[in-house]
Amino acid sequence: MITGLMPHETSVTYNRNEPPVHGQSIGKTIKSAGYDTGYFGKWHIPISTEEKDWHGFSTIVKSSKDGPYNDDMVVPKCREFLSKSRTDPFFLVASFHNPHDICEYARILDGHDDTLWNGALSSPPEDDALPPLPANAAISNDEPSEIRLHQKQMPLTYPVQNWDDTKWRKYRWGYFRMIEMVDKQIGELIDCLEETHQFDNTLIL
Repeated sequence: MITGLMPHETSVTYNRNEPPVHGQSIGKTIKSAGYDTGYFGKWHIPISTEEKDWHGFSTIVKSSKDGPYNDDMVVPKCREFLSKSRTDPFFLVASFHNPHDICEYARILDGHDDTLWNGALSSPPEDDALPPLPANAAISNDEPSEIRLHQKQMPLTYPVQNWDDTKWRKYRWGYFRMIEMVDKQIGELIDCLEETHQFDNTLIL
């Protein structure tokens, strides 16, 4: 995504690829256009944040499950960046991890010991108060069989194989809570733009 290229063009064709990554970072493209560039949060790119000649972000702080940074640090770091006195325009990436914690929540629902790295959830409500399943919840008839084979090979990564409808509804409840958490943090960033009188001339993607 950060290069604007397809996987076969970047050489990143799997979740754990190693360098090199072909293509130019959007950070370098925009920095070359005269912008002050900042990046805070999840950095799931197989290139070190020290490689500023590649990524082009003048200020960069990545979050980590192992600490000290997670989603809680993104807004304060972005606030620092937005509050700087500058004459150049800015380009800021706020890279939140949530709602990716739904992966860990799935393992918790399946009885495995796991951690929600970006904020704990309360217990799900009673079954009749859980959100309903969507109309397309059933497995599609034309789904490639390889998907189910891959699930069986990696049961801890995909603990959902034998779930009933109630467990899926609990999963959806947890996912909605994580969406709310990151929505609140995005709202705090918008508040900061308004407080620093930058909202009206800022494009938000």
